[in-house]
Amino acid sequence: MVESGKVSKEEIPIMKALIELEEDKEFKQLKDVTYYKAIVGKDLIVIIVKSGGADQLVLKRAAKTLSDALGKRVQIVEQTGDLKRLAAELLSPVRINGVNTVWLPDGSTEYIVRISRYELRSLPAKIEVLEEILSKMLGSTARIRAE
Repeated sequence: MVESGKVSKEEIPIMKALIELEEDKEFKQLKDVTYYKAIVGKDLIVIIVKSGGADQLVLKRAAKTLSDALGKRVQIVEQTGDLKRLAAELLSPVRINGVNTVWLPDGSTEYIVRISRYELRSLPAKIEVLEEILSKMLGSTARIRAE
């Protein structure tokens, strides 16, 4: 799988930790969760999943346990086609004011996620790290703007 490019070498320890975690009876609901991808940033690991009925509280506890095991902050977000919801899960507890799509003359798109400048201190990581991860998740440039 690594040779084909479907899974990066960075994801292997994350996947092992998830498998070990789902064997724990406290996290048995993780068996219903489908793993899609993990994106590793400087200070943050974002795990993208499709929750098959797993409780959000279980996912938050799993993220905390994985943070301790992997030595970086871990955030588990659900795969969705809704850009605003994806950004809201990534930037939680910060509220999203809106998401703008900018179409550039070269045919590419750029996304601007707008948040309140009063909530900058509540971001789960540095803006640069969050922009990098959001850009990887979307496959396009993403910027976070405080208003």
